[in-house]
Amino acid sequence: MSARVRQPTATPGQSSRTQGNATLPDYQPPTFPLNPDAQRALANVLRKHNVQRLDGQITQAQHELTTTGAALHDRLRDLEHKLAARQRKEGQGSRSERLAEFEQQVQDTREKVDSMTTRMEKEMRGLVDCRVSTSALQDAVKAAESDAKANASTQATTQHTQPQTRRRAGTRDDADEDEDEEEVMESTEQHWDPTDPAGGSQSAPMEVFDKCVQQSREKYHGLPLYERYAENKEYANFKSILHDAQHPDTDPPDASQWFTEAGAPAPGERRDEDDLDASDDDIEVIRGQISTKCPLTLQEFKEPLTSAKCRHTFESFAILELIAQSAMRPKAAQCPVPGCSAMLEKGDVRPDMLTIRKIQRIQRNRQQQEAEEDSGSEMGNGTQARGHIIDDDDDNDVGDAPPQMQPPVKPEPRSTASTARPQHSQPPRPSQVVDLDESDDEMED
Repeated sequence: MSARVRQPTATPGQSSRTQGNATLPDYQPPTFPLNPDAQRALANVLRKHNVQRLDGQITQAQHELTTTGAALHDRLRDLEHKLAARQRKEGQGSRSERLAEFEQQVQDTREKVDSMTTRMEKEMRGLVDCRVSTSALQDAVKAAESDAKANASTQATTQHTQPQTRRRAGTRDDADEDEDEEEVMESTEQHWDPTDPAGGSQSAPMEVFDKCVQQSREKYHGLPLYERYAENKEYANFKSILHDAQHPDTDPPDASQWFTEAGAPAPGERRDEDDLDASDDDIEVIRGQISTKCPLTLQEFKEPLTSAKCRHTFESFAILELIAQSAMRPKAAQCPVPGCSAMLEKGDVRPDMLTIRKIQRIQRNRQQQEAEEDSGSEMGNGTQARGHIIDDDDDNDVGDAPPQMQPPVKPEPRSTASTARPQHSQPPRPSQVVDLDESDDEMED
């Protein structure tokens, strides 16, 4: 019984392995041009296998790489600012053990971010190559389709001329009819080759496809890196966003400097730690150049859209409503910025990540300054305000900070010196210190 059970289970396994190892026969090009059904099937390849979904996935991946890279450098820059504040606090004298640990943490984070940025750079270039390859495949399929139609049309024309040759052969004498007919048929067969009526060999659709793909690949890889990547919109946006995260409020270098002679991306330049706080004047200049208010609503930006034609920025609902009210076809409105004559359509305005980052950074800095000014005026003592900020920098990014690290904010008891209990019921300062520690613990992990 068991033998009968084992035998049938072993036989299909051997058969399946044999089928899996079987080699396919060599490809043989078609003898005749593709018939109408085959031509339609070839034309339907792109319709059945639409690449729009793949193109959308490539776009999404590029967006994720850009936003993730910017977030990493934003976090690193915050750590470097906090480290600089700690170093100023302790001065040039002997460094504490906690400061040394924090410096090592920042250094480790910097190395990780640089390594990940290099990987992201490589992946972004790979996505650009993938999109170019996808476009080349589409063009190759269309070329094979066009070639198949041309071959079929050529054969139809040649077949139409064949009966005329035979009719001319039938007008000769009956005595030589058989001999002449054989000669005419032989000459006709030599003249008409089913694979290519013009006398050459017919190219198979696969050969046309492979040739077109190979030519596109050679042409693309023959381009300099500047033309392959720097002129790509998504790649240029990636480089600009990363530069803004690494060097806020400074213009990115010219695209011609993005690549070295060896072909690798040019190494990024990092701002010196001693110069982290030396860019306040530059920030003020940038603030004067970039407005954080919409020229239509005169309110702070919430969802800004930037024109691709004139680079002016507007609030989303305001500019779209202005365009929708236009009587033109297609709907378009002149740029509302004085002196600008660009005609804007709905598709001309879109979110610009670099502009949004700069606007949000200016808004955050302004809010922080206003909060610090309000805090200083409420306390009425600038020394206390500075002590609070120093405590903020000192307790960040070290999750195991002991409670005794809070003395910098001790001036509070002056108003409650009569009792000991109110010292433990000061909610604002302890809650702020705890929140900062929790945020920095996540970065250490």
